[in-house]
Amino acid sequence: MQKPWAKPTVVTRRSRHFAEMVMLLATCFAVNAEPIHYYRAEAGAVAEDSVGQAPLTAAPDVAQGGSDFDNPVPQTGTSNHQAFAAPASTAELPGVVTGGQGLSLEAYVQIEAFAAKTQQTLIAQWGSDREDQVFRLNVQSAGNGALGAAVDGDSYRLALVHNQRFEGQGGSDIVNSNSDPVGANPDDIALRAGRSYYVAVVFDNQSDTVTYFAKDLTQGGELRKKTVPRSFGNWEDAADGTEALAPLTLGQTADGDQPFGGLFDEVRISNSVLTESDLLVTP
Repeated sequence: MQKPWAKPTVVTRRSRHFAEMVMLLATCFAVNAEPIHYYRAEAGAVAEDSVGQAPLTAAPDVAQGGSDFDNPVPQTGTSNHQAFAAPASTAELPGVVTGGQGLSLEAYVQIEAFAAKTQQTLIAQWGSDREDQVFRLNVQSAGNGALGAAVDGDSYRLALVHNQRFEGQGGSDIVNSNSDPVGANPDDIALRAGRSYYVAVVFDNQSDTVTYFAKDLTQGGELRKKTVPRSFGNWEDAADGTEALAPLTLGQTADGDQPFGGLFDEVRISNSVLTESDLLVTP
């Protein structure tokens, strides 16, 4: 029963229209935040893209067990029984994978061994032609590869490389940007051989930042986070309007360079800026 002094609720056409617009915007935002590619390495669908239309061109080798990767995956609740055990093949994906807002890359990774001054590719759209070099996410040896030799001698760092093309086909004006968190400072993120990690890199073109995430799944602990100021500009096309034609690759670059040694899994790519609550692991 309505209290006698309470003002009756009146739903006007304007307020109803406003509510509908809010719901529409919320729905659009949710759609934009959805992943666009997701490679899970699970039995029966090793080469499949579970959310997009870019299957791998061949089924790579997989392994069962041997890691501390989450099972089930916290964000999705899906079971996780296999991981990629060799460089994966390319995906049939022309052009770059991101729009103007940003890009988020996620994966589980276990590095098996160290080699001095090496880089091992996790996810890339990186061809041999300069016009096809868009981005490359690597794990990179931080020192001389000698286990236990020094703080930076037995660790890997996440290395992001992105090229911006300005002068068209064969142009020389290319910006190469790197962001390399390593174990030199207290807030940096270092990865150790023989351990399993969740790693993510989030590119935010609105704030001109790159945020790195890492969680040690073997030793346990919190989700580590570090944000680096970094401007990448236009991800979509060269200034002359041509698209980068290098395909998306997992575990190596498009020409087979810098293959990854170890296990990697649950490779998810989102055409948006993910927050901590959106990631595959729980904060």
